Amino acid sequence: DVVILALERSTARGSAALLADDGALVAAVEDSRGFQGDAYALVDAALAQAGTPPAAVTRYAVGTGPGSFSGVRSAIAVLAGLALPAGGRLEGVSSAAAVNAVFRAGHPDVSTVAVVGDARRGRLWIAVYEDGAAPVHAAGDFIVVPHAAVAESLPSHAAVVTPDLDRLQSLLAAAFPPERVFGVAPTAEAVARLALAGSAGPPLPIYLHPAVAPPPSQD
Repeated sequence: DVVILALERSTARGSAALLADDGALVAAVEDSRGFQGDAYALVDAALAQAGTPPAAVTRYAVGTGPGSFSGVRSAIAVLAGLALPAGGRLEGVSSAAAVNAVFRAGHPDVSTVAVVGDARRGRLWIAVYEDGAAPVHAAGDFIVVPHAAVAESLPSHAAVVTPDLDRLQSLLAAAFPPERVFGVAPTAEAVARLALAGSAGPPLPIYLHPAVAPPPSQD
């Protein structure tokens, strides 16, 4: 039976996945439009691939960022809308933790992983994972540094993994040797597996900057 439906839309690669109660992957779909794509279409495609009606799902997990404001918020809203009528359980998993999980699945011998993302406004966000480390779930667990401070902010032996390689490639290439830098996107499957493993918290978006109020009206 399907036990969990996950949605991840914090980056330019959106995805949805369903896992069975034994952890088997039942369905996985991607949308290269990421946060610009249709969250409902992703969910519908995953359910159709699995041949599963929405009513069969009672547990949900969502990637909470850091990442696209609109992508994270819409993913939470879509799954909350599905979970609420049936009293389903909705959990949040840090998208950075999902990046770490995806990378480690292909590099099990790496002891330290530094996930680095674009925090905008000339800054980067950083989360460092050691072997067996619990994923981060709140904004206060992230280091936010200026671009120029990235090299000195990371352990010297860490693999540098980013979901934002398209925007940060030049910056990271100037700071680290190429064999240390990897581009990895979070996936809904990783979000679901972390939730099943108990590495989840409230479904709240992770914001790294305070909200910017609009200027007062001049009327």
